[in-house]
Amino acid sequence: MSEVQSVIVVTAKPTGPGDPGQCEEGFYTVTGQQLTMTDREGRPLREDNTGRRYEIKLLRGDDPKQEAKRMTLRIHQANQNEMAGFHRPIRYRNFAY
Repeated sequence: MSEVQSVIVVTAKPTGPGDPGQCEEGFYTVTGQQLTMTDREGRPLREDNTGRRYEIKLLRGDDPKQEAKRMTLRIHQANQNEMAGFHRPIRYRNFAY
């Protein structure tokens, strides 16, 4: 088994003072030319609908860390529902009347 590595991707930029934004951590392993997204312990992640593993074949010149970031973002977006961002705090401007 290869070593589990991690990446961080920004999923929501800060909207203003007091809002740090949001990020997501992803984990992956690389075996030969195969990149597999995993959990923290190294167990492969699977798509909910099909049960297929989140994995890709790396081509010559591909950066495994960059590809893992892309896949982490894709997995995050796939796990969002139509109310994405619903639980984020609402930031109101300071209106002076």
